[in-house]
Amino acid sequence: LLQLAVDEGASDLHLAVGIPPTLRISGGLNALDTEKLTPEDTERFMKSITSEDNQMRVREAGGCDFGFAFGNAARFRVSVLRQKGNIGIVLRLIPSELLTLEQIGLPSQVKDLLYKPRGLILVTGPTGSGKSTTLASMVNGIIGGDVPVQKYLAGAGLGALLSVAQPGLGITVGLGFYLPFSIVLTYSIGTLLRVLTDWKLGNQFAEETGIPVAAGVIVGEALVGVGFAIYMIAGAV
Repeated sequence: LLQLAVDEGASDLHLAVGIPPTLRISGGLNALDTEKLTPEDTERFMKSITSEDNQMRVREAGGCDFGFAFGNAARFRVSVLRQKGNIGIVLRLIPSELLTLEQIGLPSQVKDLLYKPRGLILVTGPTGSGKSTTLASMVNGIIGGDVPVQKYLAGAGLGALLSVAQPGLGITVGLGFYLPFSIVLTYSIGTLLRVLTDWKLGNQFAEETGIPVAAGVIVGEALVGVGFAIYMIAGAV
């Protein structure tokens, strides 16, 4: 049955007492031309793929979910449940090879979203619509072959040239483009104040007075953050 599900390209295999094994193919249910399953059939099938711990969960809680590897052919996400006192099983086929974003038909704009520094992507849809496959392809697109390597190489070359001109310049320019404007703006204000104090009052004033005061500003904000966290925790308790 498992091999048939793989060969037919089924997304699910349904096993329930009183009906033949059923494959879900392209969203439609297709019952096999075989004998109807008996309670002994589903019980035997369940025990053949289910660990002792999960069998205990079925007996105690009425069901369990787990992953099952069918050799090297495929993996299945399995749901076992008791239905009218009998065992019912649903096996969801998990593709052994991850599909690219193009193969699953996602528009090119989705790939652009994967490299945004911030945001939230929601993948929704009914059972069997491909949510898990889509998420897996998106993650694989980030860490796998869909990464725009040429763009990173171009940035690395530019950063190297800037660092040759002025050590640290590549990192500064990169962070300035990558970080939110509010952070870059406040960083720029602090940098401008340092330049002005060095020009007007000298480097010694900055080292003896300006830097300690700046460190105190950072510590003060950190203390406020810690105090606010403690207040929120105390309120929740």
